[in-house]
Amino acid sequence: KGTAEGSLDFGEFTKALGTFCFFGKEEMLRYMFAIFDLEDQGLILHEDLLELLTDLHPDQQGPVNRALKEIDIVEGRKMTYDEFADLHVRFPFLLYPGFHIQDQMRRKFLGLKWWERKLRKYAQVKSEIQTSKLNTDKLDQ
Repeated sequence: KGTAEGSLDFGEFTKALGTFCFFGKEEMLRYMFAIFDLEDQGLILHEDLLELLTDLHPDQQGPVNRALKEIDIVEGRKMTYDEFADLHVRFPFLLYPGFHIQDQMRRKFLGLKWWERKLRKYAQVKSEIQTSKLNTDKLDQ
């Protein structure tokens, strides 16, 4: 696989880039959550949330701290994905840098117009598959 410990070959990089750039909003939130849900339990520690926010906002701790005062952060307590998603609704700037990275990668690799075309096509195909499945389910009844 990788050419050395911790590195990617071109094919692996291309696959990772494509996957990351195809994520929608919900998938990006789930991806950011999964980074710290190491045991795949659907929970992250509050301390891990703080680490994520520190990584995303290395130079802007003031606004982050103000938002965190409104959230009951308790050492050892865990947060579900739904709580994490609600946090994004209440304080969208907290996770904005993750979405900004995705936007910048789309701009730098193939351009926004290319990704927008591909994302529209993906949504169309996904919708057609779901419609087809619904129609097939009705035939089975």
